Amino acid sequence: MTTPTKKLAFTGLAAALVVFTPALAAERVAFKYNTAELRDAAAVEKLHNRLTRKAMRACGPEDVRYLADRQRCAKELADQWIAEIGDQRLAALHYSAS
Repeated sequence: MTTPTKKLAFTGLAAALVVFTPALAAERVAFKYNTAELRDAAAVEKLHNRLTRKAMRACGPEDVRYLADRQRCAKELADQWIAEIGDQRLAALHYSAS
């Protein structure tokens, strides 16, 4: 009889560990960039791609069961990083892709 309780507790713990919030992800992960990555449109696009990939990785493992939560977390985390960078071209690219 104790097996179902342990199994549920483990499942709940696993779900809690997989679903990250942007605030938790931001505490764990910093995004570093070089100002040279803002020099032209091609560089800004590469920077944006790198930033969005890192945000997705920071928000949990690839698991289709948590994809919507992971995408929401990654978007909010990327929004935070882009606001901190403060580049208009990067922001325009990001919000046009969202």
